[in-house]
Amino acid sequence: MHRCKGGIFDRSTDGDFELKTDDQIKQLYLRKNALYTENTVYPYLYPSDFPPGIVDRVRNMIKINRADHPWNELSDNDFFNASGLYRRDLTTGKEGFTLAALLLFGKDEVIQSAIPHYKIDALVRRVDLDRYDDRENIRCNLVEAYDRLMAFIVKHLPDKFYLFRRRLTDFLTG
Repeated sequence: MHRCKGGIFDRSTDGDFELKTDDQIKQLYLRKNALYTENTVYPYLYPSDFPPGIVDRVRNMIKINRADHPWNELSDNDFFNASGLYRRDLTTGKEGFTLAALLLFGKDEVIQSAIPHYKIDALVRRVDLDRYDDRENIRCNLVEAYDRLMAFIVKHLPDKFYLFRRRLTDFLTG
């Protein structure tokens, strides 16, 4: 889809076609939505492009959250296939790890090589709302980014966070 001089165009091999109604634009988005970028296959991405131990760490996290999860008993290759992190692109025939695998497990330099614009920017604004008081620029895989974001949150949240769960009957009975 391209926008030019106030018009919206669907670019294809047959030419550029102007979309004039909301329904045409909606149909374009629905058609294009079938291609998720996280499923992009990187045939030259290898397990050696992941930091040592990160896959085991994620598998342990799965075990902690759900001990009976079927992925717990799979080999690494079967785990990658079952989770969709390793797949074959049916349009090109290429086989390999996906962008999702790269973002979850990749080494920093490999992620930046493939997606130079990728970053997570955490900001805190308290005193001067036009500027930030602290900033964390995170450019690592999502597993490690979670730890860094949680540390940033702990550093800046003034109070501990507690989650209270009450039964519906407790609310109804007062």
